[in-house]
Amino acid sequence: MTAWVSDPPGRPTRLEQRRMETVAGPRGLAPAMRVAFVTSVFPNPVQPVLGTFAEDRVRALSRTADVEVIAPVAWCPGLALPLPERWRRFAGVPARRPMAGALLEIRHPRRLVVPKWRGGLNAQIYCEVLRRELTPLHRETPFDVIDAHFLWPDGYAAVHVGQRLGIPVCVTAHGSDLTLLPDYPRIRRQIEITLRGADHVVGVSQALVDLAVGLGARPDRTSVIPNGVDTRRFRPAHRAALRDALDLPRDRPVLLGVGTLDRNKGFERLVRAMPLLRGMGVPAELVLVGEGPRRRAIEDRARRLEVHDRLRILGSVPQDDVARWMAAADALVLPSAREGWPTVLYEAWACGIPVAASAVFGIPEAIRGPEFGELLADREPPTIAAGIARLLARPRQPATLIAHARRRTWDVVADEMLDVLLRCRCHHRGTSRVARFHESDPTPGRDLETGT
Repeated sequence: MTAWVSDPPGRPTRLEQRRMETVAGPRGLAPAMRVAFVTSVFPNPVQPVLGTFAEDRVRALSRTADVEVIAPVAWCPGLALPLPERWRRFAGVPARRPMAGALLEIRHPRRLVVPKWRGGLNAQIYCEVLRRELTPLHRETPFDVIDAHFLWPDGYAAVHVGQRLGIPVCVTAHGSDLTLLPDYPRIRRQIEITLRGADHVVGVSQALVDLAVGLGARPDRTSVIPNGVDTRRFRPAHRAALRDALDLPRDRPVLLGVGTLDRNKGFERLVRAMPLLRGMGVPAELVLVGEGPRRRAIEDRARRLEVHDRLRILGSVPQDDVARWMAAADALVLPSAREGWPTVLYEAWACGIPVAASAVFGIPEAIRGPEFGELLADREPPTIAAGIARLLARPRQPATLIAHARRRTWDVVADEMLDVLLRCRCHHRGTSRVARFHESDPTPGRDLETGT
């Protein structure tokens, strides 16, 4: 495969030379741990805001480890075929590209994705794609550990390939991989194999770790490592000047919602709360940052409720722009049905604004007191409206929020993750636990080979 920089055959690329010169181990002169970071939820040229938390995590980890990023994208067989644009666009993603702000490159191997498939086939395809990508890299320079993010299909494939290559595997659960996907029987079975076969399981919240243990993870091989925040990007600003620049009113509260416009995020429910807020004497403006399948339904609902003049939907925007809108807002609202540990909470606090969010899964672990925000007991519009009204009536405490967020940077997350990866490598012994699990399975190897 051609490298992304032009160098003579057989010699290290300029990127590889710089990494050998600059990457130091976490213990000073010790060699840096070599990590294969595996996830399909990672920004790429056609999905620049997909999994930005994963990019932030990699950038911080790469300062103390030698990281190779494997971020598969959907395979597009050719532009001449009559495929929908959502599939055709992936043909424009390069196989390898440099990562901005880090001395590493991103590999984007192609994998066939069966649309709307809820069985095990996608995970089986992922296994083969990852095996082909990692095997030659491991033979050339062995990996110390595989760091896989999302239990399915990424973690499942990582455990499968790690077993074959003898590499210890750490898997991290982020949310839907434990709060939604286990509802599908075949996927649940593969998640159970992942949790029993991984050398270590990380959850971004205690709620997720508890779910993982319930599905087979060993309690003594689990850790809670919440997500972090980029405080260089998300920081307070002069609100009045910023509102003028963004054409926002100074005389009314501005509410912000950030995320995919789907049923899970609950933004349509938030729109339904807007007339109720107005009736409480809170004529707020609502700005939604994100794109998704419910956008038209949200817009239609706003028109029917006659609040469309106070709703602005920006679509997907770069992270720098998200930070500006956060700094200009009065509060972040997140009426989600499922969340692991929403990164947007710490991003809002880093900008000095409080949050109103559903009391689901990891959110109560983050909002630990009224100074941080308002926990919504349910997702009904009256509850949302009442929670927002209470939040806006409290005295602002931006200094408290900012100081709290600055204690949870991505560098802190990377240090905690590196400790886990070191333990993961030390605990690894010969035959992997996924192999031992299949030895006691009445149908050994069935899931890994057929996905059933």
